[in-house]
Amino acid sequence: MYKWIAALALVASPALANPPAGSQPHNHDHHGHAAHGGEQAAPKGALHRGAPFTVDAKAEIDLDQIAASPDKFTGKAVRVKGKVDKVCQAKGCWMALKGPSGKHSARITFKDYAFFVPKDIMGRTASVEGTVELKKLSKAMREHLAKDEGTDIANVPEVELRMVATGVEIM
Repeated sequence: MYKWIAALALVASPALANPPAGSQPHNHDHHGHAAHGGEQAAPKGALHRGAPFTVDAKAEIDLDQIAASPDKFTGKAVRVKGKVDKVCQAKGCWMALKGPSGKHSARITFKDYAFFVPKDIMGRTASVEGTVELKKLSKAMREHLAKDEGTDIANVPEVELRMVATGVEIM
């Protein structure tokens, strides 16, 4: 019996030690949250986090278009490109993306807290794929976000345009 268990362990161990190509490690902190991503400095080249994109780059939507008619896009999977305006400085667990006019932005959170972005990517271009939502923020959430941003709660809107990203590429 023990020989059978030992043989099974030897056969299974290479598969466990070598995850499939393209998969990301699933490191988690003591709260069960993903621990990879935000703690590292961004490389100079392109950096992809999360799932591979499924929406073609030719179908990218302008963030200003979404902000002009958010109800038209709410609940739909889209791909947008914009400038990173803010990043959570605690762990990189969200970022704000500005549209081309600079007038509109969306907070980008990451689906299932599965990945983070480096905290030093402000000003870089990002392509984001995910689902659009309008989120009404509680006072407690607005206070938390204000603290993350290092600003006053008055600068955090009560309702904000968001995307729950499944994948992000930082250029």
